[in-house]
Amino acid sequence: MKQRVQTTDPIRLMLEENIGPVRVDVAQRNGGYHGTLTLSGKIDAPTGAPAPADLAGVLSIEPAEVSQTFFAGVGLPFCLRN
Repeated sequence: MKQRVQTTDPIRLMLEENIGPVRVDVAQRNGGYHGTLTLSGKIDAPTGAPAPADLAGVLSIEPAEVSQTFFAGVGLPFCLRN
């Protein structure tokens, strides 16, 4: 990425996955790289995600760094945080 992303303008990658194409926009931010993934298929969002404080403990981060948690996926659900 360091060789490809030289500006704050994101570059776009397309990942061909079994769930369909996944668009990934990568940009430099705060000395690192930030990727935004966009799916073209339907996203499943099952219930039952852990409480934000519990997830913060598992990730060894401050509880204030987790405002919400949820499961989402397109076949295999992952626990995400915001």
